[in-house]
Amino acid sequence: MQGLIYFSVSSLIFVSSQILIKYGINRVGEKHGIQFLISSLTSPFVLSGLFLSGIGVIVWLFILSKYELSYSVLILSITYVLFLIGSQFFLGESISFLRWIGAILIIAGVYIVTRS
Repeated sequence: MQGLIYFSVSSLIFVSSQILIKYGINRVGEKHGIQFLISSLTSPFVLSGLFLSGIGVIVWLFILSKYELSYSVLILSITYVLFLIGSQFFLGESISFLRWIGAILIIAGVYIVTRS
C-alpha cells in the first residue's frame, strides 16, 4: 500500500510538471531562437513545471532506493495514461480511439507487473 502512494505521487508530479510546461510553451507563441528560450524560461507555468520536475526527481530517488528499477519503471508507465487524460482535459488535445486502446493495454500491463 505504501508503494502505491509513492508511485501515485511520482506519477502525478511528473504529469503535472509536463502539463504545466506544455501549457507555458503554448502561451509563449511563435518565437524562435533566444527569444523562445527567454520567453519560455520566464513563463511562470514553465518555471512551475520545472520546479515540480525537480521535486519529482527527489521522489524518484526515494522510489529507486526502495524498489527495483525494472519494477519501478514499469509501474510508472501508468503515467502515459495520465498524460492522455491530462492532455485532453487541461490542454484541449484530441485523443484518438487507438490511443485510448493503447492506454487500456498499458493499464493491463501495469496490472500484470503488480502481480509479479
